[in-house]
Amino acid sequence: MRTFVAHWLYGIKKAAGLFGSAPVFLRTAEHEMLNKYFASNPEVLDGSANPAALCRSYTEHLDREGILDSRDTILSQKGDTIRVEIGVECPYRQTCTWVDEEGAEVTCFRAFGLAEMLRIAARRDYVETLHEFGVPCRVSLRPTGVEVDDTGN
Repeated sequence: MRTFVAHWLYGIKKAAGLFGSAPVFLRTAEHEMLNKYFASNPEVLDGSANPAALCRSYTEHLDREGILDSRDTILSQKGDTIRVEIGVECPYRQTCTWVDEEGAEVTCFRAFGLAEMLRIAARRDYVETLHEFGVPCRVSLRPTGVEVDDTGN
């Protein structure tokens, strides 16, 4: 299963680059995946929860779905910034390794997904930054200040 996911995600990354606006393409794909999560967890859409708690809850949901091991993710929050450490068991690590070996910019799909989830659930736009690709990967999420309405736009 992990090999399939790696190839599928690599294809999405390549397609996103071909369409000329990788963030828009990736955001559209991620949004479709999040629709299932929000449909089964509508309580997270009230916008009042702590952003780190929302990230933790979403990560645990992905664990229950069999997508990743939530024990491999460490989340902390300092002020408005959420720090994420992702260990060796990340299901997307192979994809990121292929991209890195090509000399292309690595997009942390986990951070991208968390930022998109926060944009919709917390009604705040977040930017994700990959500080270090390795074991662990170190990422931060911080609000941009861009206003988001109750539909996530």
